Amino acid sequence: MKSWKKSLLVGAVALTAVTALTACGSKKDKGADGAEDGSTKISADFSKAAMDTFEVGDQFKATEEFSVDILYRDHPNYPWEDDWLFNTELKKLTNVSVKPVVTPMSDLEQKRSLMISSGDAPTIMTNTNAGQEAQFVASGQILAVSDYLEYMPNFSAHMDDWGLADSIDSIRQKDGKFYMLPMMFETPNPDYSLAIRKDIFDKEGIEVPETWDDLKAALKTLKAKYPDNLLYSDRWSMNATLNWTGTEFDTAAGWGYNGNKFDEKADKYVYQGATDEYKELVTFFAGMVSEGLIDKESFTQDDPTAVEKFVNGKSFVIGTNAQEMVGMTDTMDQSIGKGKYEVVRIMLPAGPAGRVIDAKRINENGMMISAKIKENPNFKAILQFIDWLWFSENGQLFARWGVEGTTYTTEGDPKNGGKIVLAKDVNTRGLNPEGTKDLQKDFGFGNGVFAHGNATWLVNSIYNDTDKAWVEAMVAGSEYAAVNPPAPLDDLDAEELAIISTNLKDTVDQETLKFILGQRPLSDWDKYVKDLESKEMKKWEEKTNAAYKEYKEKYGK
Repeated sequence: MKSWKKSLLVGAVALTAVTALTACGSKKDKGADGAEDGSTKISADFSKAAMDTFEVGDQFKATEEFSVDILYRDHPNYPWEDDWLFNTELKKLTNVSVKPVVTPMSDLEQKRSLMISSGDAPTIMTNTNAGQEAQFVASGQILAVSDYLEYMPNFSAHMDDWGLADSIDSIRQKDGKFYMLPMMFETPNPDYSLAIRKDIFDKEGIEVPETWDDLKAALKTLKAKYPDNLLYSDRWSMNATLNWTGTEFDTAAGWGYNGNKFDEKADKYVYQGATDEYKELVTFFAGMVSEGLIDKESFTQDDPTAVEKFVNGKSFVIGTNAQEMVGMTDTMDQSIGKGKYEVVRIMLPAGPAGRVIDAKRINENGMMISAKIKENPNFKAILQFIDWLWFSENGQLFARWGVEGTTYTTEGDPKNGGKIVLAKDVNTRGLNPEGTKDLQKDFGFGNGVFAHGNATWLVNSIYNDTDKAWVEAMVAGSEYAAVNPPAPLDDLDAEELAIISTNLKDTVDQETLKFILGQRPLSDWDKYVKDLESKEMKKWEEKTNAAYKEYKEKYGK
């Protein structure tokens, strides 16, 4: 077992930020009054439907009905339906109706940005990862949620009881506040890796790969045996794979790419896309492509195309997670035949830095709240509603599993070794193959917009025994990725560096793809770095390090 690099610290630091505001803002908020402890009180005029007392373990129920608008990421596994049981039961339980602003997954970030910039953002903006909020802070369009934690007892309790205060500190901006509510995990919960056709590997006498070098060797062997096979054809445009592989090369890439790499030995920030570690990752995957071990279409094809290749035996390796494994095996039972193949989700292959995971205890699928909420007479009630649905155990039990006696039953106490059992006619993730109704599509439960993170017993309740064992093995056999120290910028520098960062990232994305696909020789690397320098990479480093030093001197960390 490997030791942990950093305990209790997860996620990337936002290197942007904010106007230094007081707790009440540059002008007094309509619904807020300053308190001596630095928090912000919500006045009675903006507490219309709120419960008088709301504590950990309480069922939230608004004193009168209201609705709240929410940015909804329309996922193919749970496309929005107005008549879901989730919606009708949520209203019964809480007196709150959700009004979705339905947005395709592919357009989520762009449309969210446009809505915030135009002042038309919904009150609740889900599926926000830590760092994505920082670009909007200076505009005053999103709420400093840390000012209102007294109205969110479940969130606050998890932050303290699960040892997440230091992780929360990593998303604070220059004014010391944080502007997004990250989803929280009590314990690490890795999910993504590679699926392989283990029956093919076994047939050719190939061990399950432990490292990326092992995988490369395995694919070479398979290439000699199956010269017409695509071998490794990935989904998600390789962005998910490059994301979790980045940490194992001590860098960041794919969906997880950000420019801020901290050099601990030099005690300074350097720009990620110009580092030796990033070059090593690019070189490795470029080599895999040039040797015909990775399907070039992995970087451009849509997900159904990638899956079709795998389930029909045209490839033997693909990126996956627990939920995707179910869909693939269900299809392969039909295309190949049940019992005639074996697919396994392997442990993350280790890279030069080892098997390193971003354990995602706080940074995934969080939310921003529009600052317009401060003018809503239900301001306080909405915060209580958010705290119950997304952060209480009972709220997350409902969001994950639905209504006891209708969509599930229990055997014993699920918190203490008991089990949640789907109703006879309900299936999800292959847990009840005989079920004819889908918990997600037909009922709206188990929906990643509303159900994510929380206590370990809840997170594990959706896994079968194989998935639980995989998570346990991953946690026991991996290291945490080190967290970057805070380097929050003031609003003027943030605005300037946002433009620089965009130009730099565009170049990194474009040239990375060219290098990997062999459209640009790796001998051009120095020219590529000079191109980054021409786009003010040095200024990015200088201002980022100045912000880091200022924060370190002020707070000692």
